[in-house]
Amino acid sequence: MKIFKGVIGVIIISTLSSCGDPCRKVYGHWKIYKYVGAGIVGLSNEEAQAFIGQEFILHKEYAVLNGEKFEHPQYTLQEEQADDYFYYGYRMPEYRKHLGIKEKVIKILIVSSSQPGGSDYDFILQEDEMITGIDGVFFFLRKRPARK
Repeated sequence: MKIFKGVIGVIIISTLSSCGDPCRKVYGHWKIYKYVGAGIVGLSNEEAQAFIGQEFILHKEYAVLNGEKFEHPQYTLQEEQADDYFYYGYRMPEYRKHLGIKEKVIKILIVSSSQPGGSDYDFILQEDEMITGIDGVFFFLRKRPARK
């Protein structure tokens, strides 16, 4: 009986560990390479341009987003209907025209600070890029290749 319980325990542990970290693919250095203003914009063109080249870092133990460091961030992945996400979140029914998003269902990564009163950032996950909104401007980020 003890052997049976041990085998079952090993199977459960190996199954759980094989699932891995669902956010593993997004960990790394992401660099802003372009922006799009749509709807009500809270940044001037010069202010938005200053974000170009800025890096956001996503790591299991920390994140650096828009100059703010998060210790032990919480990562949440979810899927949303694109029409609902942009209409209710941004009052932006014409997001397809402005952002070039074609999918009806989009994947959203939410990065939350574990500190009371900390910030949250939403990232729309595309094939090889992420999009985040800051003050009404949408910034496009690409993952920087890992250094060797």
